[in-house]
Amino acid sequence: MFKAARGTMFENRRHFVRVPLQTAVTCRVEDQTFQGTSSNISQGGILFEMGRSLPVGANVRLSFRLPGRDLRIDTNGVVARVDDRQRIGVQFTRIGARELDLIRDLIGSDDADTPQTSYKPT
Repeated sequence: MFKAARGTMFENRRHFVRVPLQTAVTCRVEDQTFQGTSSNISQGGILFEMGRSLPVGANVRLSFRLPGRDLRIDTNGVVARVDDRQRIGVQFTRIGARELDLIRDLIGSDDADTPQTSYKPT
């Protein structure tokens, strides 16, 4: 019974559809800048690796491009998780409306009813 409940809790944490995305990511933490590569993206966040770990809860500034787009996406986020392969899951906390629309177009989701409690479009 515990496994079933744990599985349900885990599924409920995922509010957004994720799609594979490999693109260069610049991550700024305080006065340090790191380069990495993304694994996937959703409306709510991005998963990337950069050869080192960050503490869960750290505030970050990310910059990246989507395929076929000239606009650079700059967003603020918070480290939500770090897995055993040092991939960093960042939850967007502030993202522009235009940038969010570009991510939605990439994912193929323009559903405005998708839960959006974790970030603030600007």
